[in-house]
Amino acid sequence: MSGSLAARVLTTVSGGPLTIGISPTAGANSRSKGVRVVVVASSPMSRDLLSRAFLGEPEIDIVGVTAPEGVIRNLTSARAEVIVWDALQRKSLSALALVAEVVGSRTVLIADVWDEQLISQLASVRVAGLASLDSDFKTLVEAVHSVANGQCSYSPDVTPALMKYLRRDLEGHEREVALTDRERDVARLLGEGATNKAIASELHLAIHTVKNHVHALLTKLNVRNRAEAAVAIRTRHIVT
Repeated sequence: MSGSLAARVLTTVSGGPLTIGISPTAGANSRSKGVRVVVVASSPMSRDLLSRAFLGEPEIDIVGVTAPEGVIRNLTSARAEVIVWDALQRKSLSALALVAEVVGSRTVLIADVWDEQLISQLASVRVAGLASLDSDFKTLVEAVHSVANGQCSYSPDVTPALMKYLRRDLEGHEREVALTDRERDVARLLGEGATNKAIASELHLAIHTVKNHVHALLTKLNVRNRAEAAVAIRTRHIVT
């Protein structure tokens, strides 16, 4: 079981395509002792390759294969313990927040490049495992088992970005964030994901005034963009 995850999945392209959705063997697998896993990926090829890579693992049962847009429906039916989520297309992560709220499954996320921005996107969702595409496939298998047992698992090459994010987040916590009453109003709506136009309408402000307040918030919160600001506002309880 050696070689990188990318190499492993590329050696499994044989036979017909796997069913997208619940695996036809889900009923039989429910009686086994393997970890019940659902594979989530935007690309049909990624779904097929990842699923085939796990077929040789006797203690892992692939009970579902789905695109992000069908994840809630399929996870509920499959009763998955762990989700293996291909984050190579980062737009798929928008569905991850819904999974954290609706489904009790824990997630192992796979990405090709781990950076501070991606880590910050995951700050408010339930991701227990972070794996790199360059990781040994055995590492991914071990991550699935660790996550299924209630532990966290992070590939070594994820650590630099994770530590950088945690260090900057800690520094932000240590500094008292002094906001004006109007900035608090804007922060409350920004934390809810409102656009500048929506904020302007709600608070009866001009668009350029809202932009100025948002810029001030980014500076005071020590973040780089609206997404990071929204995460900081929610997780650091900036607005109570």
